[in-house]
Amino acid sequence: MTDSDDLLLVRSGRVLLRRPEVLRRVGLKSPVTLWRWIEAGDLTAPVKLNPDGTLCAWHEDEVDAYIASRPRGQGKRPEAALEAHERYARERHEAAREAANIQQGRTPKFGFKRGT
Repeated sequence: MTDSDDLLLVRSGRVLLRRPEVLRRVGLKSPVTLWRWIEAGDLTAPVKLNPDGTLCAWHEDEVDAYIASRPRGQGKRPEAALEAHERYARERHEAAREAANIQQGRTPKFGFKRGT
């Protein structure tokens, strides 16, 4: 769950999220990536909670809107995911064929029966 320090409720009734909670919700580990998204305009800038700007938070509804706006699917490179899936399926097929050969008494690499 979330730490109570990561959630703040302001008088307007809007919930504010601190950086650790925003990172968790958008699935990031690196705060650097979060700031890159802000600089690129993908994510709204945080609200400054003190004059020098060292304490900041994001409105929960804005973070939720960002998450809802993201495309759904297989990710950034679906062709890479498909290639990885095909490679995995090929490896499973080869392993099953090798296991069947061993069960039939054939050596895996040479294809002849043992003891002949």
